[in-house]
Parts: sequence; structure tokens; C-alpha cells
Amino acid sequence: MKPRQETLILSLSLQLSLSKHSLSIQGTMEWAKNEYTVYEDLAVAKIKEGILVAASHPELSSGMVAGVGLVVLKRPRRFLIRKTRSLFMSEESLLSDAEAKMSKVRQSVNLVQNESRKLEERALKAEQEMKRGREALIKEGREIRGELRYINRIEKETMGLKELMRELPRRETSRFRSEISSLASQLNQEKKALTSTASRIINKGISI
Repeated sequence: MKPRQETLILSLSLQLSLSKHSLSIQGTMEWAKNEYTVYEDLAVAKIKEGILVAASHPELSSGMVAGVGLVVLKRPRRFLIRKTRSLFMSEESLLSDAEAKMSKVRQSVNLVQNESRKLEERALKAEQEMKRGREALIKEGREIRGELRYINRIEKETMGLKELMRELPRRETSRFRSEISSLASQLNQEKKALTSTASRIINKGISI
């Protein structure tokens, strides 16, 4: 899988997780709000009940009556504060984890990009060297072909000299015959070496 695809998938996954977490928070807040309303209604009812009790029993202090409602009212407030604090801490932890994962993915992508650039540079350099090598081999092949043509021409001249020597007295041409044979042998060796080199160039797919 390509680095860009991995980053996109991780980003979508994180967005989905955050979306689910946000929906969870909204649902919990709505539930807490409803719970608080119930407790608040209960507290108001308790206060009203306390007022009626106080009216029936003047000896009870108004502070005791109000205290009954406040005690009931404090309970949902504390619960709501704890619940909200827990939700925010959970969200902060989720965001922190998401940031850490994104940082790791960025580092991985950077490493891949750097390595890709190095590989591309090396491949380009090798391609350039191969191109220069191919051009050099083509040049060598052409020079070898020209040299082989020159050797063939000299061989023909040597054969002509041998035919001429046959028409002359052997005693007078013996020295020349020996030299011509030596030259022909040298030409033959050079021709074999050049032909072998030309064959190696041709085997590499380079026409000469």
C-alpha cells in the first residue's frame, strides 16, 4: 500500500473515531442534562414540601427547610462535574493518541520519500552510465568494424604478394616469403581478437 493511501486511511479512521467519540459525549451530556433536570425538579419539590412543613410547624427553622433541597440539588451538580471532567480527559487522551499516530505516519512517509529520492537518483545515474557505456560500445564496435575491413584489405594484398612470389625465382624470394608469412600470421591473430570483441558487443544487443 502506498504511503499516501496509508495516511488517508489513518486520517479517515481518526476522523471516524473522533466523530464517534463526539457523539458519545453529546449523548452523555444529554443524559446528564436530563438527570440534572430530574434532580432539580426533585429538589424544587423538596423545597416546596419543606415550606409546607415549615408552615405547619413554625418551630422548624427556614435554614433546615432550604437545606433539604440544597442537599438534593448538590448531588446532580457534583455528578455532572465529575462526568464532564471525565469526558474531557478521555477526549484529550484520544486527541493525544491521534496526534502521536499522525506524527509516526509523517515520519514513515518522510523516510519513504527520502529513500525513494535516493533510489531515483541512483537509478538515473546508473541509466546515464549505461547510456554512456552503450555509446562507448557502439563507438568501439564501429572502430572494430573499420579495423577488420582494413585487415581484410591487407590480407588480400598479402595473398597477391604470395601469388607474385610464385612467379619469381625461389632463391631470390625466400626472404620475402618468410616475412610475408609472418605478417599474415600476425594479421590472422589480430583479426581473431577483434572478431571476438565484436561478438561480445553484438551479444549485448548492440549492432555494429
